[in-house]
Amino acid sequence: MGEVYMGKLILTARGLNSGTGRKIIRKCLPKEENLEKKTILLISIQEYRIDEILKQASMELGFLEEHIFLASGQIDLKIMQPDYIYVTEGNVYQILDYMRKNGLLKFIQEQMKRADCTYIGSSAGAMLAGTDICLAKDFDKNIVGLTDLRALGLFDGSIIPHYSSQDLIRYINNSKQEDIRRYSELYSVDDNEALVAEDSEAKKVKFKRVKVKE
Repeated sequence: MGEVYMGKLILTARGLNSGTGRKIIRKCLPKEENLEKKTILLISIQEYRIDEILKQASMELGFLEEHIFLASGQIDLKIMQPDYIYVTEGNVYQILDYMRKNGLLKFIQEQMKRADCTYIGSSAGAMLAGTDICLAKDFDKNIVGLTDLRALGLFDGSIIPHYSSQDLIRYINNSKQEDIRRYSELYSVDDNEALVAEDSEAKKVKFKRVKVKE
């Protein structure tokens, strides 16, 4: 049996840097939770230049500025225990490489063993929650020459962001079956919804779909 991850998963195609993404994420957060008392770690790549956008969006959701931490800033992963971890969209190979080199992969895996930690992954961040990013070859360029494609492994399977259920069926039918059979589950998440983990037993996650209107 692999690691048991108790934390909650919120996986989207659109993220905090879009109005629709913020609307989706807000709908997935517990209504009774006082976010002013919660901490969030924002993981992006500095060259994307969206750190301030993500920070402002987090404040719009209800987080206090002093409780918002940027992975690109001065943080001590040895003592940090964030309530929320957000991983942004972008080039999935580049983000995985950045996270591995900066100790963020193992950090997230350790934090997600806590039942009170929530992982929010947007687009690339959603795919990174799965077993690996092998299917990213059909959607992204491996601009960093990454060879170790293992991802966070917070659940068994993979997610194709920006795809509807019908898109996913077409993709599966047009793909090499050996590429598909490597996964116990393959999910899609379109631009107006999120996949939210309701229950988990080991890595057997049960997702529900949360939709919003544009």
